[in-house]
Amino acid sequence: MNTDLKAMSVKDLEALSNEIAIFLSEKTAVDVETIMRNISVLEITLALHKVFNIGEDALIFDDGKQSLVHQIITGRSNQLKLRSKTNMYLDRHHISDFYQGGKIGEGLAFGLAHALSNEHSTFVVLDDYSLNYGTTYEALLQISKLKPDLTIVLIDEQQSLLRHYSTMDTAIKSVRISKVYTELKKDMKFVLDSNPLSRPILSTLSRVRDAIKETVLEPTIFTQFGIDYHGPIDGQNLNDLIKIFELSKKFQGPNIIHVQTRVKEKKQRKLIFPAFKTDSDRPDTYADYIETLDSVLSLHDDLVIINDAHLTSDQFKEFMFLYPEQYHTTSGSVQVMIAMISALIKNGKKGVISLSSRLAPDILMPLNNQFDLKNLPITVIIRDCGLSSSNDPMNHGIHDFVLASNSPNVSIVMGKDMNEASYLLEEALNSHKLTILRIPNASEKINIEQLNSKDIWDEILPVNKDSKGVIITFGPAIKQFQRKIEINNLDISLINARTVNSVDVDIMNKIQEFKLDVLIYNCEGRFDLLSHSIFRYFALAGKSLNVKMMNIETVNLEHASKDLKNTYHLGVDDAIKYFI
Repeated sequence: MNTDLKAMSVKDLEALSNEIAIFLSEKTAVDVETIMRNISVLEITLALHKVFNIGEDALIFDDGKQSLVHQIITGRSNQLKLRSKTNMYLDRHHISDFYQGGKIGEGLAFGLAHALSNEHSTFVVLDDYSLNYGTTYEALLQISKLKPDLTIVLIDEQQSLLRHYSTMDTAIKSVRISKVYTELKKDMKFVLDSNPLSRPILSTLSRVRDAIKETVLEPTIFTQFGIDYHGPIDGQNLNDLIKIFELSKKFQGPNIIHVQTRVKEKKQRKLIFPAFKTDSDRPDTYADYIETLDSVLSLHDDLVIINDAHLTSDQFKEFMFLYPEQYHTTSGSVQVMIAMISALIKNGKKGVISLSSRLAPDILMPLNNQFDLKNLPITVIIRDCGLSSSNDPMNHGIHDFVLASNSPNVSIVMGKDMNEASYLLEEALNSHKLTILRIPNASEKINIEQLNSKDIWDEILPVNKDSKGVIITFGPAIKQFQRKIEINNLDISLINARTVNSVDVDIMNKIQEFKLDVLIYNCEGRFDLLSHSIFRYFALAGKSLNVKMMNIETVNLEHASKDLKNTYHLGVDDAIKYFI
C-alpha cells in the first residue's frame, strides 16, 4: 500500500485508517495484542507520514512491534499477510527504516544519536510503559545534557506513573497548538525582551507560565529533564495530530508530544479477528509452564519472589494471592532485582527471581557482586527460552547460556516437559545452590509421572553396546527424539542432559566403554554450553570420543524456528540420519 498521504484530506486519511485497522485484524498473521498496540499508533503514524518526508526525516519506534502501520504505508503489507513470513521488526536496509528494534528504551538512545548527527527531523515513538524502565531514564539524562533537536511522541496507554488529565487540560491544549497562540507568544516575547523596562514583566510572565504548566499541564518528569512538553493530544484525532506535527517543525531542542490513546470519547472500531487469534479455549488436561511452576512455588511459604513481568500470563497468581507481601514485580532493571532480593533473603527466606530470556545475560555479574555464589539460596527462572516461532531475531530466547560458561557454582537446568521442570524447581528450592531453570513459552498436556532421580542426566533410551550411537540433548527436543526413535524402532540411545553445564560421569564412562559415536544436539542456545561442558570434561579426563555437534552458534537468526532448522538442516530427522 504505497499511498501519497500528503495529497489526502483528513476525511480520506480517516477512511484509510479504518482500512488499515481491518487489514491488520483480518488479513495478517499477527496476534491480537500486537494488532491492538499498532492500532493505538495508527493515526499517529499516518499523521507523521503526511506531515514529514519519512526517509529523510527519521521515524524511530522504540518498540519495534508498533511499526506495522509504518510498514503498510511504505508498501510492505504483503509481508504481513496470513501465511507469509511475518517480521514485525523493521529492515535496517529499507530507505524508510532507521532503527530495527531492541530492548525497551534503546530506541530513544538511538534517536538521540541520530538527531545529533542529522539535520533532518527526528521522531521517536515511545510507549509510556517504557517509563517504567531504567534504560529510558538513562537516555533522558543524555537528552537533558546534549539538548538535541529531537521530538518524542509519547503514547499514553496509562501503563506508567504519568498523572491523568482533565477536560481543562484539553481546552488549554487546543489553544497552545493553534497558530495564533504560537505567533502571539513569539511576538510578545520579542516586544517584552526588547528593552530593560519590560524585561521584568517578561520574567514574571514566564514564572507564571511555568507555574501553570507545572500544576495544570506538564508532568514534572519531563521538565526535570529540560524537555519541552506539548499535550495531551487525542491520539485518534487526525486534525489535532496534524496540527501539532506541523507545529513541531518549529521546535528547537528536545520536545515531547504527549498523545493519549485511551480517551473517554475514543472511536470504537468494530474489528473482526479470525477464530484462531481469539480462540483461547484450552483442554482441561493442558496447562502452561507458569501455572505449573506456580503450583510448586505456592507450597513454599519461606520464599520471596521478584518477578520482572508486565503480562498477566507471566505472573505467579496463586503465590501472589497466598503471600502478597512476599511477591514483588519490577520493570526491566536486573540490578534492582538483585538489590531487592539481597535484602529480602537476609531474614532467612529463599529467593526466586523470574525474568525473560532477554534480560538473562545481564544477571550473573550483579549476583556475583552481591553474593557468595557457593552458598546461595536463590533460584532464577528464565522464561521464553528457545527459538521463537516468529522470524524476529529479538524474540529468540537463546542468549542466556553464556552467563554460566565459566561459573562452576551455578547450575543450569531445563526439563524435557512441565512435569520435569516442576521436579527441577522443587529440587532447586530445597538446595542451597544458585540454580537457573529455563522454561519455554508453551502449554502441554498435564503429566502426573513421578520423578525421583537425583542424577544430573537421565538415560531416556539406555546406552548399550548394540546402539548405533548416542544423542545427547535436553529440553523439549527430548520428547521429539524419543518419539521418532521409538516409532521407527531405531537402535539409538538418548540422553537427557537436563543439567546442561555439568556432565554425568557414569553415563560418559559407559559411552566410552562401548566406543559409541555421539551427537550433541543443542538448538536452545546461541552459545553451545552443553558441548562446551562435555569437551571440557574430555580435556580434564584425558579421554576422547567421536563427537558431532548440531547447534545454532553460526546460523542466521532472521528465521522462525521451523524455517531455521529446515534451512540449516538442524531438524530432529537430520540428527537421526547421522546414525542411519
